[in-house]
Order: sequence, then structure tokens, then C-alpha cells
Amino acid sequence: MLRGALRIPFMLIAFGTLSLVVILGGWILLENYRSGTFSSSHTLVREDSLEAVPPTEPEIPREFPDISQSIPPATSKIALQTLSGSSLTIEETSFPDRVCSIADYGGKYDGVTSNTDAFRKAIDDCAKTGGGTVLVPKGTWFSGPIHLKSRINLHLEKGSTILFSTHFEDYLPVVFSRFEGIEYYNYSAPIYTANAFDVAITGEGILDGQGAAWWTAMRKWDKTIKRLYQMGDDNVPVSERVFGTVEDSLRPAFIEFMNCHRVLVEGVTIQNGPMWTIHPLYSENVIVRGVHIETNPGPSTDGVALDSSRNVLIENNVFSTGDDAIVLKSGRNGDGLRVREPTQNVLIRNNSILEAHAAVAIGSEMSGDVRDVFIENLSANMVQYGFRIKSSKGRGGIVENIHVNTMNIDYASIAAIQLTTSYENSFIKGVGAIPLFRNIVADGMSVGKTDRSIEISGLTEQPVTDIHFKNIKISSKWGTQIEEADHITFDTLAAVPTKGTVFDIAESTNLIFKNIKCPLVRKDCLTIADAASHDINIQASGFTKDSVTFSGEAGDNVLVQQ
Repeated sequence: MLRGALRIPFMLIAFGTLSLVVILGGWILLENYRSGTFSSSHTLVREDSLEAVPPTEPEIPREFPDISQSIPPATSKIALQTLSGSSLTIEETSFPDRVCSIADYGGKYDGVTSNTDAFRKAIDDCAKTGGGTVLVPKGTWFSGPIHLKSRINLHLEKGSTILFSTHFEDYLPVVFSRFEGIEYYNYSAPIYTANAFDVAITGEGILDGQGAAWWTAMRKWDKTIKRLYQMGDDNVPVSERVFGTVEDSLRPAFIEFMNCHRVLVEGVTIQNGPMWTIHPLYSENVIVRGVHIETNPGPSTDGVALDSSRNVLIENNVFSTGDDAIVLKSGRNGDGLRVREPTQNVLIRNNSILEAHAAVAIGSEMSGDVRDVFIENLSANMVQYGFRIKSSKGRGGIVENIHVNTMNIDYASIAAIQLTTSYENSFIKGVGAIPLFRNIVADGMSVGKTDRSIEISGLTEQPVTDIHFKNIKISSKWGTQIEEADHITFDTLAAVPTKGTVFDIAESTNLIFKNIKCPLVRKDCLTIADAASHDINIQASGFTKDSVTFSGEAGDNVLVQQ
């Protein structure tokens, strides 16, 4: 009787204990998930893009407000038609007629006296009365950071120069920004604007960032860069990614518009910036027109670094930069995937590049996607690459609907065109998301001299796909390399190298060659390296099977049509 009587209490105790364990275990898992310590080795696959996406992480609060509902309607819009037949509409800035000269707020143009307060007072006063033009008269105006506000046009008269301080502590307190695709807090850009609308920098004056001081200091910050990357990988809250000391900091951009709507930069000369020159971040309706950017030989001093921004016109500018002239980005690795703000609806036309790494590049930080980009009537004297898309495993993101029409380049030291998913693999640890390049058209490109004609390099998991080259003329040392690609068309291509094979193909399918020039005396017009390459259709007069070389396990899988 006693044993039977004790059984029920023991069962109740056991059930209660089990319930407590389950509840406690669930609470621990929930707290680990909230804190970001919960991890999984699995990846998900987006069905719409075939892109591997990291596991869902705890949400990091947005660090900037949504101001779209408080912005008044635009008073003027530009309707743009691209050479590809697409149309874009961009809203223009507008300002009241009020003029506030910094000379009236204690400013001195001796090139030595700090005018930081004069700029601040003029901007504040002008903004309080509804906005207008903050005028910079002739002379050299030394200053620390200038923070613009809504409805402010910073106008530099011809003969004026703003010379920015080289004392890093002047750029404190820290502000919210992105460094190479990772969100953080750091030194302010010399010209910084956040959460504003109708903002402009115009005129015929000069903005000089005195970047050499920043370029020298960057050598001390290699560990800081890696630490920031790790913070992004570890999903550290952005509010805790705070830098801003001489020993532990990173270079800011020169001119940064963060979360701004309706932006104009026009006419000015910009030179010697700390890093990226014009950096629209999370912004829309941006116009960069008639600007002369001179930052060569500064490291990473890209001309226009467009970052997770949309509805953009970049036209009639001149670039001489220490990195890419124009580059499009949208966040790096997991941090970029978390934010997932694409760069899209961009028209780049009638620009001239004197010297740069790439005339136009996309990536390598493009995890938030880049789409609907139109590049037209571009000329370049000396670059490393004409047009370049760069990414790698771990980035994720989609680059799609890219149209290049009429690009003339005198000299590209490395390659006329490069589409690569093998960029900076040394920074990638673990599995991560897979980038996707698709639907890219290059029509009308001429390169006077280059080392490599075209390089296409995809991934086994995700080939580069749907690429169309038309009316391409390239004088090169080496030919075109194609690896891990699918559905690539070459139509009217004159790119016969002085050395090596005209086309070198590996692990690629569904290739079409139309109107290809290849001298009959050559036996190595097209080389196929493996049996995995198939469905290769050559439609070229005078091209024979003798022009095709098979190596390794490659089979006879080429259709030649005279």
C-alpha cells in the first residue's frame, strides 16, 4: 500500500522536473537566439535566385530613420531615356532664394583660421528659415567637418577653395556610416549629411580633403579593418561597432550623403579625399553632374561610390582616381544580406576617365543586390579594367539587368571586361552565400590595347549566366577566358590576341559565337578544356573544326555553321 501510495507523488515530481527542464531549455535557446550566440551550420536557398543565403540571424535594429513620409513632394522631375530603351525618372532638388554667406558669420579666407563654426552657423541659420544657399566666396577657407541639412545648397564661387583639416580629432563625434559594406560609427566625413532632403553642393570652386594624412595613417589600421569585418560576421549590434581614435579607426569618405532624398553635386572640383570621394549611402534621387574628381594616387579614393542607393544620374564628369572611377555597391557579406538594400535604377552617361582602376565596377560589396544599371558613352584614357563585376563566395547578392552601351578605352592594363566570382577569397571564411551574375549586355565597346580581352569566371554552384556581347573590338595580348558560364553570346567580336588562344573555354555550356573574326592560319581560335563544356555553336564565315582544339577529356561537342 505504501509503495502504491508513493508512486503518484513520485510521478508528479518527475513530470514537474521534466517540464522545468523543457521550459528552462527553451528559455536558454531563446536567449541565445536573441543574443546572437545561437548558430547553425545549415544554409537556405532562395528559389528565385538560386542563391545560398545564411541562416536567419537575430534582427539588428535599423540605425537610421525612415524619413520618406516627412519629405515634401518634388517640384521638378527629370524623365530619362536610356539607349537600351528603358526609362528612369529622377526627382530634382529645389531651394528657396535666401543666400547666407559664410563671410557674414565670422568666416575668414586666410587658409589658416578654422571656419568650422562659421559654416555651422550659416547652415543652421539658413535651415531655420526654410533653407537656401550657403555661399562660399572667393578665397581659401580652412575648416573641419561641414554637416549639411535639408534644403541647403553649399555653393562655391569660382576662385574659392575649402581646405579641410588634417587633425583627425576634428571629425568627432562619430557618425553612422558604412566602411566597405559594413555598418559602423566612425569619424565624420569632411562633408556629411544624414536623414535630409534637398541637399546640394554646387559651383565652380574646389574641395580639398588633404588626404595624404589619411593615406599615411591607414597603414596603422589593418587590424581595425579585420576587426570590423569580424563584427559584421559575428552579427555584433551596430551600436557597438564604435571607432574614432587615432589608434583604432578607419578612413571616412570625403562627401557622404546618408539616408538622403534628392541630392545634387554639380560643377565643383574635388581633390585629395581621405577615401571614397562621393558616397551616397541609402539615398535616392541623386544627381552627380559636371564634377571634376582628382584623387590619384590616393588609395581607395574611388570617384563615385554608389552604395545601396536608387534613382541615380551620373553624367558629364571627369575622373582621375586612385581606385575605380565609378563603383556600385550594396553591402558586404552577412551584414549586407541583413540590410538588403539594393543599388538600382542608375544611369551613367557621358563621363570621361583620365586614370582609374576600373572605369566602371560593380562590387565587390554587392550582397544587397545591384540591378537596372545603364552605362552609356564612356571614354577612358588609362585604366586597369574597362568594365568589371567582382564578387566571391560569402557575399551573396544578385547583379542583374546591366547594360553597357558604347565604351571607348585607349588602354586597359589588365582586361577590357572582367566578370569574376573569385575576388578577395582570402577574406572569406566558412560557407556563406553565393553571388549571382545574370542578364548583362555589353554593346559597342572599343579597346585600343589591353593584356586580356575578356575574363568570365563563375562558380560550379552558380555559373555566370545570360551574358551578351555585341559589337566588341579589342586589341589584346591574350584572348578571352570563359569558365563556369552558361548562355553566353558573342555577336560581332573582333578580339584576336597576339598570343595564345582567342577563346579558352572550361566548364561552360550554351555558348554562341556569331560573326567572329579568327584568321584561318590559326589552329587555336577556340580551345575546349573539358567534357563538361558543351552546346557550343559557332556561326562564323571561314571558321572550321580545325580552328577548335580539344584538351583533356573534352569531346567533339562543337557545332560549326558556315
